[in-house]
Amino acid sequence: MKKYLLICFSLGSLLAQAQSTYSSSGAEITLQQEQLIPTYINIPQPQGLVDENSPWLHVNIPLYEESDINSVRKAKIARLKFKRRFYFKLSKDPSFQKDVFESGPKRWSFYNPYEHLSKGKWFWKYGVADPETPDKPIWHNETFSFQITGNERITPIPPKPEELVNIVISRPAPTFQLFREEFGNLLPTETWPEMANWGYTYYERKYNDNMSMSYTISDKDAIDAGYVDGNGVPNAQLIFYRKLLNNGITLRKRYINDLVAGYLLLGDRKFLDRAITKSRELWNFFNSGSSYIASLGVNLVVKDEVWDRPYELKNFIDISPDVLTEAEKKEIIDEVYPSTWSYPQDSEYAEHIVYEQHMWQEFMEKLKTPLIFARYKEEAREELKYAYELWLYRAPALSRTDGGSLEGDGYLGVHDSYLATIPWLLYKLTGYNYFKAHPWFANHGKYLTYINPFGNAGNPFCDGDTGGATMPYLMEMMAYMVPENYWNLWRFRTIGRSGYKNFTADLGKKDIALALLSLWTHVSPPDTTAMTPPAELASHFQDIGEVGMHTDLGNEKNNLHVVMHASPYGSGQHLHPAQNAFNVAYGGQDLFWKTGFYNGGDWHNQLSYKNSRAHNTIMANGMSQGFHKSSYGWMPRFVHGEQISYALGDASKAYNDQNNYKSDKYKDENGNFLLAQTVPYLPEYGFGNPGVTKFRRHLSMLRPNIIVIYDELEAKEPITWEFRLHSRRYMKKINEQWFLGKNDHAAASARLFCISPTETQLYSEYLKNEREPGYIKPAPQDAWRMRPVDDENKLPKPIPEHYHGVIKTKGAHTKMRFLTVIQIFPGENENYKPVDFKSEGTDLISVKAGEYTIQAQLNGEQPSFLEITNSDNTAGLISGTGAEKLKVGEVVHTAKVPGSTLLFEQNKKGEIFKEVTDSLPDVLIYGNTY
Repeated sequence: MKKYLLICFSLGSLLAQAQSTYSSSGAEITLQQEQLIPTYINIPQPQGLVDENSPWLHVNIPLYEESDINSVRKAKIARLKFKRRFYFKLSKDPSFQKDVFESGPKRWSFYNPYEHLSKGKWFWKYGVADPETPDKPIWHNETFSFQITGNERITPIPPKPEELVNIVISRPAPTFQLFREEFGNLLPTETWPEMANWGYTYYERKYNDNMSMSYTISDKDAIDAGYVDGNGVPNAQLIFYRKLLNNGITLRKRYINDLVAGYLLLGDRKFLDRAITKSRELWNFFNSGSSYIASLGVNLVVKDEVWDRPYELKNFIDISPDVLTEAEKKEIIDEVYPSTWSYPQDSEYAEHIVYEQHMWQEFMEKLKTPLIFARYKEEAREELKYAYELWLYRAPALSRTDGGSLEGDGYLGVHDSYLATIPWLLYKLTGYNYFKAHPWFANHGKYLTYINPFGNAGNPFCDGDTGGATMPYLMEMMAYMVPENYWNLWRFRTIGRSGYKNFTADLGKKDIALALLSLWTHVSPPDTTAMTPPAELASHFQDIGEVGMHTDLGNEKNNLHVVMHASPYGSGQHLHPAQNAFNVAYGGQDLFWKTGFYNGGDWHNQLSYKNSRAHNTIMANGMSQGFHKSSYGWMPRFVHGEQISYALGDASKAYNDQNNYKSDKYKDENGNFLLAQTVPYLPEYGFGNPGVTKFRRHLSMLRPNIIVIYDELEAKEPITWEFRLHSRRYMKKINEQWFLGKNDHAAASARLFCISPTETQLYSEYLKNEREPGYIKPAPQDAWRMRPVDDENKLPKPIPEHYHGVIKTKGAHTKMRFLTVIQIFPGENENYKPVDFKSEGTDLISVKAGEYTIQAQLNGEQPSFLEITNSDNTAGLISGTGAEKLKVGEVVHTAKVPGSTLLFEQNKKGEIFKEVTDSLPDVLIYGNTY
């Protein structure tokens, strides 16, 4: 009879008492939580263990009752939001009678004592005061506690918010990015003469362009773009014209930014004069412009359609207030600033929500506005304190400390500028180096190196995944500011700096380009001449749930790159439902890779691109994984050697019938729920709960060219199981359960073994979509194959075919095991005919691949078992619930805990032996969630 050990965690990210169960082996953890990481932090934190000193205290006190009707909610929000006062007390004395840190009144619900805390148990409490009695808090009757063990990271103490405000208002404008003394002195004439010479010519040309600030769009734009029917009549959708309208504003904003950059770099007043003139013209056009689209019979009003506001006069209040009239200045200070005061809207939200992509993407403006207006308005000074402390508490927010990105890397580039600019600005103002203060920055170069190495294919688990995220500005900034960090220097050396033409163009688009010019005048460049590639060829990032394995990090042309994903954050926003998905690249190019196109229309998006169906993972009973934070995975194990790297992902909770786009607002004619107002949310389309209870995927890289995947699959009732394998380039079916793929540098053989009869299919042709002549509505099970719709004119033309391999059990099974062996053949192509794997056995199968022998238990009724050894007895690995002893040649290692993963290797450096069991990510251990 199984014995279970119940343990409770004191967590900031879970319910106060979250539960996990350990199986009788003691090696395997089964998580029972419906959702690992909540959307909002709802309990006081920290409690229990922390891993930073000093931690931030944080509470979430609702503004209204859930039972309140909307009108009552709105009234309470208007009265309370950013108007209540929060009070905190912190002490080692539970009665708070001696040595007490007190926050005093704060409009926001988090607090730090700005001192390092001594070892021991610390107690804290909070109170909340009504706006009408701000100096009379009502103290919560419960006391909370956390432990300082002495093993926490010591966070450098930053200046207090009052100090920052005093620094800002005590010096003349500008205070954002550049200081007055830097104007006209930033061109790198000696260190980068190409950029300096080009910059001078570039800005003179921009000045002479004298771009008009008004424009119109029409059906001619659609005709020129090829959006016409067989009779030549324009048939573009409304979104096409809206994009054009917005692009026009963006283009003109960049032109004005270029003029401003020309003034800052060259110091010539004529650029500033033209910039202010153009700003006034663009603002007038924004308020009065429109375009009539005859084919649609609509008049598009610029002010109503454009979401990106034009370059505004308020920007000059910092750059050069003297260009504004007194009336304009007064209006900006008295009217424009209050209308853009953002933090009363963000408060009671930004600190509680675990992650909100757009808020953090826009954080630069949220800090910039109060910083500029602090010398003029008390409200701005209060907002600046809030923005500064929110940054210290939460930034960078993309993951906890491991340097990763919880929404994937496709949109990581939008964080490049502010993540570099804000720390540099704070350093210039205060001398505080935030790059050294937060471990996320210390680990970011490492994360990019293993998950998204420069020259490789990118991170495939998210939107916008067609190329690698380089983060060039952030990595250069960190290489300068923290040159003792190897990963900063390595990443900077491998990606380098953009060309001088692109860099100059960025001066009119990105704050960070100006920040780098400023940096170069203050900090000496780092020395990267002695850099060598990372010694370790694999690493895992457990908090975000990803692992990267490689064969050559020094030369992408020889590199076999494998990544696997199982995220505790589930899926949502830009992160796809891709739990336990893996991807393979070789030579810097994708090979077996997720498929589909961003911006491909609702049907393609919901059924293919943003669906686990398009990832290299498992479909259960024809159903895909949930697209929701509760549809989570996690990575319990990772172990690494020179010859073998291994990771274990758990996606047992991923198939839970949850979807962010499912809404009871939208139903079809039969009353069925729809996704995105279009796609029926029905089992025949792949939506539902198949009753999966276990999906543990073991993935091993066997250097130099073999990948082994072993899947443990279980469900409540007998169901069918599908192994899915994809390519954006080419695949062909060699035989049953066997595919060949290729890219420009290699061919790859992928063969699956299981004891159940299967059917193997390969799809590579799109079905016509609803916009194409001859469209016939496909059967629900085939709807995912429809050709993407290119309404936004962003897809390649013609849209390339993608390849989808499916190996499906013919019968239904409660338990199933798959073993998949992938071999990479450099220099080969689709004509390569790989030699058949030598295999024997039916349940405990033995497969010979290259120099490795792989054994795996395929009978789901038996304990799971995977064993790998090489022919010269220098490397071996064993894992699974049946793992007890690893024998490599004459060497035998016995597991201390049955069911562990054991790795043994013998190389020139000597012998290594590692034993690992399931371990929890830090986000589930420590009480300081952020």
